[in-house]
Amino acid sequence: CPPGTSMADTMKGRRPMTDSAERLRQTRLRALRFVDRLENIAEDFVDRDEAMRVLGLAALCREHVLVIGPPGTAKTLLVDRFRRMLDVPYFSYLLTRFTEPAELFGPMDVDLLRNSSTYRVNTAGMLPQAHLAFLDEVFQGSSAILNTLLTLINERKFHNGPDFQNVPLLSLLGSTNELPDDPTLAAFSDRFLLRIRLGYVGPDQIERVLKVGWELERDQTASDSPTGLPDADEARFSLDEVRALQQEVTRINLDPGREQLARTISVL
Repeated sequence: CPPGTSMADTMKGRRPMTDSAERLRQTRLRALRFVDRLENIAEDFVDRDEAMRVLGLAALCREHVLVIGPPGTAKTLLVDRFRRMLDVPYFSYLLTRFTEPAELFGPMDVDLLRNSSTYRVNTAGMLPQAHLAFLDEVFQGSSAILNTLLTLINERKFHNGPDFQNVPLLSLLGSTNELPDDPTLAAFSDRFLLRIRLGYVGPDQIERVLKVGWELERDQTASDSPTGLPDADEARFSLDEVRALQQEVTRINLDPGREQLARTISVL
């Protein structure tokens, strides 16, 4: 402090940071940390950087992602690594032709039906209460399942008995070995605005795949976690942090690129 002045006088002379400036600073720090986590995860894979960025984009834009690729292209592991960086309620399931709706949406509430003759399913811990969900082989679901999912992911509502239940879903991640030829599935497939196509790595990358695979296996053996991956709270993003970033996304000015985007869409 200058001679004859106190620390309090010095602080009064400083220009305080405005609320908007502080919000901007916190947003930048949070966004940089989010990108840094995505890049760190991508380093544990071979040629999956773009896929990891698309998953992160989906969570921030509240869009749904379809991961397409043949078996052995790390679709499930990629999604699992991504979901571990988000500290939000999560639901995952492998669909088959024999999967029942109750396996995804919850069992019937028998007591409620018996006592008040009202049909409703208990959605506790099931897909309608998840903030992030992953459905492996998503097109294998029955028509009853896919029709329910259509409303759930498009309107974020679940028809539970006589009522519509709001769904807190940030993003639904689906995977499939290939896109179905059935035209009746087109409406459901179109609900996945973002798509990731994964293929097998090239011959020149096989050595790196072996190296990354061995490091993952070694970490699994040495760790108490069944995946060998750290799940420290400080490495994960809370729901409030994700929502804060989502709010900042809505403040982005898209006017400069809207004309170019419209031309691109018109030629698709």
